[in-house]
Amino acid sequence: KEVTVEKIIAAAVNSTALRSAKQKAISNERDIMLSIVQDIDEMSAFLKNIVLIENLFNQVYQPHKQSQEAARTRYAPNIQAFENKGKCYSEASSFVELIFGGYTHIGSFQAWLDTVSKQCQK
Repeated sequence: KEVTVEKIIAAAVNSTALRSAKQKAISNERDIMLSIVQDIDEMSAFLKNIVLIENLFNQVYQPHKQSQEAARTRYAPNIQAFENKGKCYSEASSFVELIFGGYTHIGSFQAWLDTVSKQCQK
């Protein structure tokens, strides 16, 4: 693969810029992967704690579920219309893929945030 990539880069008009971009991309990917590998135990503990918190939440609030549903029926009779509306979903197939994608696109996301911030300041 490396030979094929190098042939494509060498044939390009801006080969120096492409080589630089390639090296930067490889460096970013390496840093991201090392970060993920180093933090995998921390992520695992975090996800286990999320499950424990959810279980505790369910245990504490299960006795109140019927009264909550009755209150919803009484005070928010049209809530089903909102629950049926579209929701945002990630195309990521795993938490690691989501983190990797976040690291990969952080620069463009920061640029977008800066643009929004400047618009808000006007």
